[in-house]
Amino acid sequence: MFAKTNAARVAVTATATAAVLLSAGAALAASPLDGRISLRNDRHRPVQVTIDGEETVRLAAGQTRTLHHIPNGVRFLE
Repeated sequence: MFAKTNAARVAVTATATAAVLLSAGAALAASPLDGRISLRNDRHRPVQVTIDGEETVRLAAGQTRTLHHIPNGVRFLE
């Protein structure tokens, strides 16, 4: 009887561990809510654009660039 109880405990533990690992992998994957920001520099000189004070992008004069994997929502572009 002890062997059956121990086997059940191991099975439950293995299932719970697998569920935790799968949910962690899903959390690390790219979110469908991640979007794109298209930037275009209409000026005659290069500019630097900072997104949320973290990511800095340099655009040459007349250059257009699309940034991927930007979380959706209100972004502060400077």
